Amino acid sequence: MNILNIQLPKNHFHTLLHLAQNKEHNVYSNWHGTTSYENACGIHTLSKEDNTILNFPLDDWKPKVIKFVEQFIDHYNIDVLQVADPRKAYLHTHFQDKVQYIGPSEIAAQLETDKLFSKRMADTVGVKTPGIIKQGKYSDADYGTNLTFPVIEKPAHVWSPAVNLFNESDVKRAIEKMHLGDYPQSGDTNEEYFIEEYIDDMIETNVFFVIVNGEYRITHTQEIIGENLNKTIDQNVW
Repeated sequence: MNILNIQLPKNHFHTLLHLAQNKEHNVYSNWHGTTSYENACGIHTLSKEDNTILNFPLDDWKPKVIKFVEQFIDHYNIDVLQVADPRKAYLHTHFQDKVQYIGPSEIAAQLETDKLFSKRMADTVGVKTPGIIKQGKYSDADYGTNLTFPVIEKPAHVWSPAVNLFNESDVKRAIEKMHLGDYPQSGDTNEEYFIEEYIDDMIETNVFFVIVNGEYRITHTQEIIGENLNKTIDQNVW
């Protein structure tokens, strides 16, 4: 088979490695950082120019990305298109009937990319979530005011990480970074945010799954501690 993979950094690497070593498949992939290891393992990485097209996240590039993928599929006779970047779930709409497609639909990807949407979905099915303390836009004059710390701030509709705000100094630092164009992550202060209650001693559990013929298959689970150090206005650890 001929496979095109559109991934986040090192996402699905072991799967791609296994497929490439099988020798019966041609595996093509975008990349982040360097490509020497992937190439040495038999994975065909895209050219720098093509890689730039696939990695660009802005909506303005959707037509260009769709056109590129369509041409790539036709030129390399791609059988399977695997899309691990939820920001490019629109490709499902365009290619689900043309090739075997592995990846979320646009509405499914919204559960990952739109935190407020996911929160409301959880609330409707009875899953407990932290209470919302405040909502608004990053550009609002009252940003960061009337808070009892610590709290968790999340972009409402843009796929960016949550940030723990532990004190007034963190809020001041966030405002400083806004003026520099470094916060929020997208650089757009007209984005909406919401602030939730902070839960102490929280263990984050990630569950990775696929849906096969309408049934869920859990592929991997992991628990993460230390998010209080990782998700800070100036990241302390990675």
